[in-house]
Amino acid sequence: MTPRRRILRTLIVCLLFSIVIEGAAALAVTISPDSIGSGGTVTVDISDLPAGSSFTLRTEPEITPDGLNSFVFDMTGVTMPFTLTDPDIRVRAEPVERAGVRVQTGSTAKSLEALGQNGIVDLAVGYNAISAPLDLVRVSGEAMAEVETVDLTAEISGEASGVGNGAITFGIAGIGEGSVQVSVLVDGSEVATQNIVVGSTAPPTIEANKESVVYDNNFVVTMVGEPATVYSLYVNDAGLASEEQYPLIAPGQPGVLPGTGVLADEAADFPYTKANLTTNAAGTRTVQFNTSFTTEIRSFTITVVDPADPSVSDAVSVAVTRGDVSVTASGTGVYYIGEEFTLSGTNTDNATTYLFLTGPDLPENGVKLDDITVPVVDGEGSTFAQAGVESDATWEYRWNTSAVRQVVDVDSSAYTIYAVSAPRDKAHVGEVKYATTSVVVKRDSITVTLSADFVARGDSLTISGTISAFPENVSVWLFGEGYRSFARPAGGADNGSFANVITGSETLNMTPGWCSVVIQHPGTDGIPDVVPVNETWIRDAAGSEIDLGAMERMEASVAFLNAIHRSRSDAYVCSSFLVVESLTDPRATPTLIPTDTDGFAGAGETAVLSVTGGAAVASVTVNLSGLGGSVAAPMTGLGNGTWTANVTAIAPSPFVDGAYIPVLLAVNATDANGIGNTSVSIPLTVVKNGDANLDNRVTLYDAVYTARHVLGIEGYPMTESVGMVAAGETLTLADAMYLARHVLGMPGYEVLH
Repeated sequence: MTPRRRILRTLIVCLLFSIVIEGAAALAVTISPDSIGSGGTVTVDISDLPAGSSFTLRTEPEITPDGLNSFVFDMTGVTMPFTLTDPDIRVRAEPVERAGVRVQTGSTAKSLEALGQNGIVDLAVGYNAISAPLDLVRVSGEAMAEVETVDLTAEISGEASGVGNGAITFGIAGIGEGSVQVSVLVDGSEVATQNIVVGSTAPPTIEANKESVVYDNNFVVTMVGEPATVYSLYVNDAGLASEEQYPLIAPGQPGVLPGTGVLADEAADFPYTKANLTTNAAGTRTVQFNTSFTTEIRSFTITVVDPADPSVSDAVSVAVTRGDVSVTASGTGVYYIGEEFTLSGTNTDNATTYLFLTGPDLPENGVKLDDITVPVVDGEGSTFAQAGVESDATWEYRWNTSAVRQVVDVDSSAYTIYAVSAPRDKAHVGEVKYATTSVVVKRDSITVTLSADFVARGDSLTISGTISAFPENVSVWLFGEGYRSFARPAGGADNGSFANVITGSETLNMTPGWCSVVIQHPGTDGIPDVVPVNETWIRDAAGSEIDLGAMERMEASVAFLNAIHRSRSDAYVCSSFLVVESLTDPRATPTLIPTDTDGFAGAGETAVLSVTGGAAVASVTVNLSGLGGSVAAPMTGLGNGTWTANVTAIAPSPFVDGAYIPVLLAVNATDANGIGNTSVSIPLTVVKNGDANLDNRVTLYDAVYTARHVLGIEGYPMTESVGMVAAGETLTLADAMYLARHVLGMPGYEVLH
């Protein structure tokens, strides 16, 4: 079709479209841009497409055959915001000797080819529906001799269902310089058309996924340029002495070669501050930069340059900032000497949290938390208690308040605990990130231990402890969310120990949340001053009766403790535990999978993780970092208490003492109040793709082993999905041959499927 005819046709379509939509102007279609480079992306924006409409996406490229009369036209990465039912992918080409079409979605492809009839090929590939992206629609063939231009039409058509708003996107390749006419037809009428010039080039551009990043975290920049083209990228020189002070390019990224590239005068000259990038077929490339606690706190500029013309460039700035520190104390904040509680928080400013204590009769600038005879020395980490920071920026430290026994005449004192991002004392904490929490420590008379910090509903929990002068009527009081249990007998033994068991049937009646525990010691007379009247009321030492059933958990426990404070001789110690929804039946199906080495989950490369939770579970996540995935990947609820997630793995399990060790994938089930249960993990074994004999290596012997297994020779058992490396649905001798060629480095067998 000549350019003049295309322009005339565009004008006619626009006129007809304006007539058709008069009085029903809801449907709108726009096609952009008006020019792209080879491999560039076309976008078709659609709004208010009526459901059930007959929809057609038509492309009419200007095709010039090569010297051998061959031609190729590709539509890549075709995505649609709606589903096409009963679709056809139709191709018409003339004048040609032959032509064909190949449609590929993931690992599935359909191909059809025909010889020209009077120089014309008209064929179609049918589907039941198209909802997933089409990775490739390729039209290729052989033009008739001495033909300068092939008239080609490629259409994707069917009945539209689902969302009628969104964008169709696809790439165009196979045209070096020329144009393509893109049209949209609805119910047989053209509603939009755009002639797109192909071959014009654009300068590279670069964007960052965030404007600032807390150090020891990563960020990503994305550059856009010409397809399959090499560009240079570098961090601009900031006048810093060492490489560790810069954001550094993460190693092992596809299409990124650190330590190379155009070295401009303004570039930082270190191995991982510069790289050559090769764009993909869509003309893009993403690059991850890592920062650490040694990265300078400042803004950095990252520049991308076209090596063919260094004057063509683009840049983006990312600021590296300090993190922060937080600290909280578990329980009520009031503890007896000898009682342990957990300090926890976050630290995004360092890999270590430094802890010290201030309070009555202690040095002004603080003492070491676990040995208060050691004053902290500013800048000397060994004089501070330390807690390592986990990969998710959290930290935890278990403190035994017995440390304050070394303070003379401690009765009841308030202390301040400092959590600091560096070993700085009280006089200098303002120079770094820090947080504080206040606690009250009382002289001890009772110690208490819980068998666990949390209990799942339906499980039991044991409360035990010791007391120096043990009367038989030491009792346990429980204050849970909507749950009360008063004066539970704790038993006793000659050695001063006591214990009380909360049974599984009792925890089933508890609401997820915190439950405060108070151990009441009646003193030397053995007669408690505060006693229960019934299931919700108590009577204090003065004879006043108090209704604890009408109060919230914390209010009720405080009222009870205040009653003990007013008593003549009662003593107490407090603790708490968390009631969480139960988690059962954690499993992976299958229990062993191979690594996904080609980015497409083939047969047997996916495991279904599942776990069963109680009715109050609102969300479940699973830590897939051991598989190379997210630390908190969401699981999907099936509505019957079961939660599942489909996973693949890019990293194998650890290999220890001649065997792969299952990776334990920690599960976190959370209720609507944010109460989480992290008591279970799902074991999954991941082996190297192709490692048929499970020896942590992929060698020619694995190919031989696979062949012997397929032939039914005894002594060669294997998980067949591990050997299915040739993209098939079952294990065959073809997989053994493919693996052998891969190991030998033969071209075309670089990737195991």
